[in-house]
Amino acid sequence: MTGAAVNGRPTGDSAVTLADIRTRDSDLAVETARRIAEHRAQITVDDPRAVDFRISTAQSPTLSVDVVSAGGVRYVTTGEPIDFLLAGTLERGRIQLRAGNEEVRLARRDGFLYPLENGYHSDCSDPALIDLRIPSAYVAQLAEELTGIPAAALRFRSLAPVSAPMGEYWAATVRFIAGRMHAAEGGPPPLIVDQLLRLGASAVLAVFPNTSMTTGPRPETATTATGVVRRAVAFIEACADQPLTAEEIAAAVGLGVRSVQLAFRRQLDTTPMAYLRRVRLERARQELQDADPGTGVTVANTARRWGYLSPSRFAGDYRAAFRESPGHTLRS
Repeated sequence: MTGAAVNGRPTGDSAVTLADIRTRDSDLAVETARRIAEHRAQITVDDPRAVDFRISTAQSPTLSVDVVSAGGVRYVTTGEPIDFLLAGTLERGRIQLRAGNEEVRLARRDGFLYPLENGYHSDCSDPALIDLRIPSAYVAQLAEELTGIPAAALRFRSLAPVSAPMGEYWAATVRFIAGRMHAAEGGPPPLIVDQLLRLGASAVLAVFPNTSMTTGPRPETATTATGVVRRAVAFIEACADQPLTAEEIAAAVGLGVRSVQLAFRRQLDTTPMAYLRRVRLERARQELQDADPGTGVTVANTARRWGYLSPSRFAGDYRAAFRESPGHTLRS
């Protein structure tokens, strides 16, 4: 073994385990990569000095995210059918992925989906990628919930995204999920893992051609609207300190923006983004109330931390919500 650095740690009550390995040892790299998906590997090295393997994994019982880099090598794999969904985006290098009669050639920011029912062959040159591992049963159950298609009838029909714009959406979604799962301060709590799992599964169903795409969405009822709002609210409150868009909130519950907006109007008489602003105002107020005068907390810094670039806009929204100025809250 040469120059290997290995680190793994559980993250408290989050049920997420973070593990990181960096090495120039090909055998150790293959052994670690096989924990993602069992495969046979052949590695070719042109310049031993350029070899640099790194595999970082955030693993929970339901969702795992791998950030993989195999610098300076050609990594050729052959694998049998897998029993979970493995999909991701290429960050560097090139990959030729083949399964059955389909072959795709991937470049930077291209998305990919490994087959569930066929063996596969991949030929990777200097690759760096991010992948998600999601139970296939969860994806099938979500497809049934959203469209009414029987879970057993879900089939994926391609290894590549349905279009270039959807591929870009997929790459952004994968990076967002990886960022939350690999948080520097430890993995996320179970509530956020659940929301990230649903976000990833919803994106897979929207991005990669599958049988649920030919089935219209299940008609909305008062009960489903309540469930949509409950899941969206949980996602917003868990991620209020992150830059969120209406599209990301909708994707987290597996619906379109318009459907989520209608559900919020019906249930809460507001919009998802207005609800997000209210949550951020309440977090800002709590921060000002809890501030220790000696720590240097200011209204301007608090406003920026909670998404306000304009202090005057923050003060106006704050006064409208709480009938006092943020400065008064801080002083009192």
